[in-house]
Amino acid sequence: MKRYFIFIVIAFVSVLSLSAECRRDSVKLTYKLHGQTRRFTAVFTHGADSGIRMDWAIERNLKMWRGSYTMTAAALASARSMSYLMPEDGRHVTLPDGETFALLSRAALEALKTDGTAEWAGTVYRLKEAKDGLVYAVDTIEGAEISVLDNADFPLVMSMAGNPLEINWTAEILQNGAF
Repeated sequence: MKRYFIFIVIAFVSVLSLSAECRRDSVKLTYKLHGQTRRFTAVFTHGADSGIRMDWAIERNLKMWRGSYTMTAAALASARSMSYLMPEDGRHVTLPDGETFALLSRAALEALKTDGTAEWAGTVYRLKEAKDGLVYAVDTIEGAEISVLDNADFPLVMSMAGNPLEINWTAEILQNGAF
């Protein structure tokens, strides 16, 4: 009986340590691309290595397409560019340290909040306002507007409008855990 109790305690502690290392956020991403609308579901998994993996899915032609983007800890800390790499069914991409997907880096979010501007992929964004848990910024040259979740651990770009690449989107958090 004593062995079973010890085994149960070890199993319980193991589960607790795994849940402390990993957290999931479910997000619905709606992209408007050149007049078309695409709705993805994405699950962001925060790993023990401080990186984030985004598993995405979309129903296309009565089939579920899936793939992922993995962002390194270095990218989440200080990347200066966002990947616009089109999702392909079955493709699992690890982005370089200088790129994120659907997230700003902590450095870019902090620069917006403290300096009032941040350079992202050669474009300067100026802080418009911060309210209701979001940071709003506008591209100083072409007028694109973004809103970003004001959370250094998960700076999700909640919306992009007026993007010169004609890739605009909105994000809706469906479920998230505590930071």
